[in-house]
Amino acid sequence: MGTISATKYISNNSAAQIGSDTKIFIGNTVTDVDFYENAFSAVLLGGASKLGAAKTGANLSTNGANLSRHLGQLEKYGQGGFKELQNGRFRYYGNVTPASTPGEMIGRRVVREWNPTNSGTRTWMETLDGAGTIRIVRPETGGTKVHFMFDKSLNFIKKW
Repeated sequence: MGTISATKYISNNSAAQIGSDTKIFIGNTVTDVDFYENAFSAVLLGGASKLGAAKTGANLSTNGANLSRHLGQLEKYGQGGFKELQNGRFRYYGNVTPASTPGEMIGRRVVREWNPTNSGTRTWMETLDGAGTIRIVRPETGGTKVHFMFDKSLNFIKKW
């Protein structure tokens, strides 16, 4: 099989055709489909079991579109993993970029949250300390960059 993106592969093939021997290329790395089983089964608006149980073409189309959106965001924002939240949203974590200056902060990562119900998204940067605690948050608003800083006990310190 040639190098293809997960999004393109899934949109051109039904979920029933994807087997455990299938490989998916995310970025420049090849990954077994089994690794992304959670991505497929968690997929959106009820998971793969409901995807297969949908009765109408409209439901199948919506679930297929959501799967494609999910995989696209997983590829772009989720190199560090993703999780499904209790409210049905998905949160994608980028890899931590090491800090450029020595100190208590080890680096930052991009986080993206997606609501499959209304296709709403929000993105922010998180700066982590050596214990892995989020200490600085900077929402991506498209406007002025505003940072919110917290101490080790997660008490708000300041914004700038």
